[in-house]
Amino acid sequence: DRIRTLDMPYEEQVELSKAVTDALGDVDKKYFGVYHKETGAFSGYNFVHGSKAWQDLTGKKPPIEVTGDDVKTVSAADTLKDTIKNQKGSITIESGSYPDLVSLSRNIISQGHDTFKKFRTELKRQMAEVWEKVKRLARALFSAAKKPLEGERGGVTLERKAPKKAAVPPTPPQAPIEKDTGFDEEKDIWIGNKDEQVLRNNAEAINLQDSIKEALGKKKYDKEAQDMDKAIHRYLDLKRNPKHLKEFYGEIPKEQQRIVDIVKTIDQNPKLKQIADTISESYKQIGQIALDEGVIFNVLDNYVSRVWKVRKTKAGQPTDLLQKFKTTSRHAKHRVFETVLEGMAVKDKEGNHVFSLQIEGATNNLNALKDEIARTIEDKHLIDRLKVQEHEDTGLKVISHIQHEGYDWIEHPNFVYWQYIGTVEGGEIKDYYTTADGRK
Repeated sequence: DRIRTLDMPYEEQVELSKAVTDALGDVDKKYFGVYHKETGAFSGYNFVHGSKAWQDLTGKKPPIEVTGDDVKTVSAADTLKDTIKNQKGSITIESGSYPDLVSLSRNIISQGHDTFKKFRTELKRQMAEVWEKVKRLARALFSAAKKPLEGERGGVTLERKAPKKAAVPPTPPQAPIEKDTGFDEEKDIWIGNKDEQVLRNNAEAINLQDSIKEALGKKKYDKEAQDMDKAIHRYLDLKRNPKHLKEFYGEIPKEQQRIVDIVKTIDQNPKLKQIADTISESYKQIGQIALDEGVIFNVLDNYVSRVWKVRKTKAGQPTDLLQKFKTTSRHAKHRVFETVLEGMAVKDKEGNHVFSLQIEGATNNLNALKDEIARTIEDKHLIDRLKVQEHEDTGLKVISHIQHEGYDWIEHPNFVYWQYIGTVEGGEIKDYYTTADGRK
């Protein structure tokens, strides 16, 4: 980390970092020997110095001397791989080995593997035996490793800095080299941050599902646990209008009536009620985060995520009822249906139910919403950074509201600015739906 603060070209920083790393490795071998694969003891390479150093540093007796050729140097990666092998399932950011993976990633980047492609290749090489367990974390690790350590004095990122220009003799003309505008670096951070938050959201959903299992005395997230998950979603949604339980109960499908019957048992189980309260609080927190980040413009009390799925008519087209669902996001200010039960009660002329939920359970609905907001926030952050970042060749901003020569207009809603121009009356703000073939 100190090397990165030196006033020297980036490439020289990398070379110096490698040299220091090698030197430290030589010191370890000289004073502590190398590790014996079978016995777990140190070899006798300069053992006299090793014994003294061991006693001086630890105050303990030196390890037994081992001679012979059956030795190997133990790296941090080897130790970490052994730890990961003993952990069940894939590694997540909640796993105990995650901080060690971040430390390993910092080391990999400091050795010159400073683009995501290079980093992933080297990480895969070092973690080959446990790659299937850690590969999903690659981008999150890359992003985390490029951030300064929390509380680190003088901590800096590993972003490239342009070296100072020095007088050099003229060189013959060379083929033009494609320069990095900096976008690749921003892209890696952008993707890494999104992936990291998605992993956190997945971990939260799994923990909540485990809590539901425990509250029901279950060992598996079976049908009973899944039904309770659905019931918790209805339980929270009905807080918007408790009267809808009685008003629409007789109009919803029989299967949904069964789920609603389970809703009535939640208040009788303190553990289940606590789970519901936890999910509700998580909705409030993510809503406030989204509001602070400017990706939504208001929050609703007792908000619960819902994505509607619509049944097609015999003609293959959505019913006229879909005219209520024209042009807005599901985070709009007002909803067509105040509660899920109200939507599920809607029928067409033939008496068939029209709307159902794309995602049924409370845990997965929360997860889907948090993933969507996380991606939207990181998209916004990327755009904001590119508005101030200058192109290395031209000095112009990478993204600008001015169409400079060679610039193209970006036709995408995320690049549209909204400004207050006055007050209007009326107007419809609608929810959004997902058709049977997955179109939104």
